[in-house]
Amino acid sequence: QYLNTQGVNLELTARIMRFVDYKLERQSSVSLDTSLISPSLQIELHVSQRGPLIMPHPISSLTSELFPDVFASLCGAMEKHVYGKMEFVFTSDSYAHCMYITAAGVFKSSTESDGEEDAEVSLDDSTNIKGCHWFTESALYADTVIHEFSLRSLTFGEAYTLTGEDVVACLRNSPSCTAMYCEYAKELLSQMRRGLASPDFAPLQAEQCSEKAIKENSFYLDIHPDPATVLENVDLIGPGEVAVDTGKLQ
Repeated sequence: QYLNTQGVNLELTARIMRFVDYKLERQSSVSLDTSLISPSLQIELHVSQRGPLIMPHPISSLTSELFPDVFASLCGAMEKHVYGKMEFVFTSDSYAHCMYITAAGVFKSSTESDGEEDAEVSLDDSTNIKGCHWFTESALYADTVIHEFSLRSLTFGEAYTLTGEDVVACLRNSPSCTAMYCEYAKELLSQMRRGLASPDFAPLQAEQCSEKAIKENSFYLDIHPDPATVLENVDLIGPGEVAVDTGKLQ
């Protein structure tokens, strides 16, 4: 009724109503009054609901292993966003202020800007992005980051954001975890610089940079050592040499 009285055209009215219907469907039928549960239970609820979304991320997974309290804080700091059909999550050549984690819907990356006309899209395109993926992670650790591409929701979609300020707040009371993140951030930015220098660098390849960076992290290597460097897997006997049973020499 409000839209009608304001003279909003039918096409826009229909889009708004579809968006509202989707959002209402995704919301719980009964909202939770957080004042009824303790802070510790709120934290556990955040981990239960949002933990699976960031566990695929290498540094988040390692944080969960080594610093579960920090991981829980990160889950609580994530902010949810809902996008309509063909709505941009972010556009190329704009400033990146946070990391995005897709949670539901179908997305597509391109070099389109916000002002360009819609192109024909297919939900069956193999290049479409589905499931949990992260974008512009470098914005958590660098002052100025520019989006190299646009990300658009082809369907109704949901994504979570996490800012650098959020990460700092979560790390404030854990010096060891802070050291782990600082080491990881330096390696990630190095990997990203090398990746962006390649003309074939694709959006999802940034995830490979995250995976490479975590494997260079000393905290990761302490609990996930490279099998090739474990002494019991190293052959100390050269070609043509014979092992001596020292027990028989006693």
